[in-house]
Amino acid sequence: MKFFNAILFSLISVTSAAQGAEIFPTENLGCTKDLNPWGKPSRCFCPVESRYDARLGSCVIGEYESITVSGQVVTGIVAIGGETTGIALRTFENPDVSYELVVTREDRRILSRLNGLPFEVEGDFIELPGLETGARPAIIVKELRWLD
Repeated sequence: MKFFNAILFSLISVTSAAQGAEIFPTENLGCTKDLNPWGKPSRCFCPVESRYDARLGSCVIGEYESITVSGQVVTGIVAIGGETTGIALRTFENPDVSYELVVTREDRRILSRLNGLPFEVEGDFIELPGLETGARPAIIVKELRWLD
């Protein structure tokens, strides 16, 4: 079943980390102490070959691929070591496929009360790394549209 899901995910995905943007592994970035609307430092110093994405709070390389997906919002997700954004979108096409949603603090507050409702999400695709969870597909949300 995992093999089938991996094949299906690769067909549904518009990109993979090898083709699109990737998190650039860094430790101990020099960052400002403020928090932006995404709950991350507004500025950090990244190695020359990468750039800082304030939405993720990480250095990235490569270009993002746009993605639009419809599905059901799932909230209250927890993982060991906090390796989750806590909010995901389970796709209508295949309920076994979901994307973590990277959203602003305000959108997180709103979405936390909308568990199970249908949305269309538009944003930038990225795979988020994780020691316990492994790489997981995510969308850095640009627009959320509630579906009637």
